[in-house]
Amino acid sequence: MRQKINTYILMIVFVCTMVVPMGVVYAQSTDFSIIAPSTVGQGEIFDVEIAGTNIPELYAFEFVLSFEPQKLELVSAKTDIPLGFSVGPAIDGTRITFGFTKIGNVPEEKGDISLATLTFRALKAEQIKIDLLSVKVIDRVGDDTESSVYTVNKQALINVESQGGAGDGGGSGGGGGSSGSSGGTKEVKVTGIYVDPSSMVLKVGEYKDISVIITPVNATEKGVQWSSSDVSIAVYDSQRGQVYGKAPGTATITAKSISDSSKTATCTVTVIDELTEPTTIQEEIYFSDIQGHWAKDTIIKMAEKNIIKGMPNGTFNPDGHITRAQFATMIVNALNLEKGGYEVEFTDVKPGGWYYDAVMTAAKTGIVFGVGDNRFAPDLKITREQMAVMIMRAYDYITGNKYAEMEPSSQMTFTDDANISSWAKKAVYIANDMKIIMGMPNGSFAPYVAATRAEAATMLYRLLAQNNMM
Repeated sequence: MRQKINTYILMIVFVCTMVVPMGVVYAQSTDFSIIAPSTVGQGEIFDVEIAGTNIPELYAFEFVLSFEPQKLELVSAKTDIPLGFSVGPAIDGTRITFGFTKIGNVPEEKGDISLATLTFRALKAEQIKIDLLSVKVIDRVGDDTESSVYTVNKQALINVESQGGAGDGGGSGGGGGSSGSSGGTKEVKVTGIYVDPSSMVLKVGEYKDISVIITPVNATEKGVQWSSSDVSIAVYDSQRGQVYGKAPGTATITAKSISDSSKTATCTVTVIDELTEPTTIQEEIYFSDIQGHWAKDTIIKMAEKNIIKGMPNGTFNPDGHITRAQFATMIVNALNLEKGGYEVEFTDVKPGGWYYDAVMTAAKTGIVFGVGDNRFAPDLKITREQMAVMIMRAYDYITGNKYAEMEPSSQMTFTDDANISSWAKKAVYIANDMKIIMGMPNGSFAPYVAATRAEAATMLYRLLAQNNMM
């Protein structure tokens, strides 16, 4: 069955390109990752991103995931790559196959690409794993195509916490008393509604995408009614399926299920005149969304020293992901590195960007490096293993030592040691020895999991505190 599904998807891709594939091998610097949260709640909806780094040319792709269907429900899969259409997702037992192809004579994608976002629902309060097994990339060359299959075998481990017995059974005890319709199709009620993203910042006159997820996927009525708390500031444009910023201020966009008005989800929209670097916290003014958070005290200490910054709407978004550029900026602020005199160039880091000086300064001091082909990938979410390496390079800068010449003092081995990249392994274990970066409660490290803003602040704080810089 799985072979039939894979063949079906590839046939569609090849028919759309109207060419005959030929084998080719791309540069070794091309890599793929699976990015997922480390912890979710039972019954919670969460996203998993499949991303590629340093892809030379991409006209179409197909990837295969392995998952645990008894623990996970696939809600949706989508790609934001333009000028084409998706194929799938197709589920065969424990495998998910998802593909995409462009149509006609249109430009290929290059470089660092977010291939797709898959949305899952956690069914059981257990550890779950999702494996990215392989990725096929198809490039169009004249009237031909070139294809390459990458064996990836990277894993995301996710801890699912119990939500106190909240039942997730799919019909809450239906039984025989449905309302009459003899012999008709059984109604499947909406159990949840979610919007993505849950917050956004846009400038006046700008549109931004917003999507809605209805659970379960086979709900009978999936209609949604949109509204705005202040139509003079932001509105939902039903023709475009996007949010539109009208005037500076903050408004709440609400999506409400037509079949059950009690099922709603919201997105907080902040509209500003110009998109700028996140605002610096003012002394004695704390972020509105960190009360009760495990990293609250650390976040406040780091913010008071202007090492970390918040969002324009006064939040910090502690559980949100952090990009490579944002973490480089945090390190430069923490170490008060001198800017200027740059010795390297990245094709995707341009003068004038808010992170330009920070990234170039961190690169000049050897704290950060590119991802190949003179690229830095500033907007990619940073993973835990990438963060470990940057932290240890910052340690080298502070102390004058060379972590690469050190050996871990502990004989401890993470349960997912085989998944830690060879170039990151020493940094991971030495940072763990120093109590800067810790493992997961289950004994794993989760190297490919995207780090959160709270984790980034905490890890950097520990490094600074151990070296009397806080």
